[in-house]
Amino acid sequence: MSEPSLAPPRTMQRSYQIAGAVLLLFAAYIVTTALRMRYYTSLGPGPGFFSFWLGLALGILALVMVGQATFGKSDDMPEGYIAERGGYLRLGTIILCLVGVVVFFERLGYSLTMLIVFAVLLRGLGRFNWLVSIGGALIGSFGINYIFTTWLQVPLPRGVLGW
Repeated sequence: MSEPSLAPPRTMQRSYQIAGAVLLLFAAYIVTTALRMRYYTSLGPGPGFFSFWLGLALGILALVMVGQATFGKSDDMPEGYIAERGGYLRLGTIILCLVGVVVFFERLGYSLTMLIVFAVLLRGLGRFNWLVSIGGALIGSFGINYIFTTWLQVPLPRGVLGW
């Protein structure tokens, strides 16, 4: 027989508080950005109107979330909620790829940026072999670029190499 655990069950309280705080910061950003826009124009509500009220509503809901997490009864943390190290590494890889797209999209162009991103994602996350990863990255970057620029006539950034 195994002995019962004497440690209290872990709860979701801290996770809810962190999520609420992040949403509150995001809401503050939305409201401050909306205040820099025109609230009302001669034709009616301006570009800042909807953004302001949406940000304000998000901020109120985030405060309610933090309040409930802090002062209310919290749910028990589900089994396996905290992922193993590999899960966090995969999540970090995705976030770094997204940041890389934002930083290098105009500089390197669509094809080269997406070639790197697709190769990293297919090899690192999809766990495909090198041949499939590079083939998929080539098709995904240059193939989609060809479809958009030639068939759909949608210009994509060409980058320093002019691709």
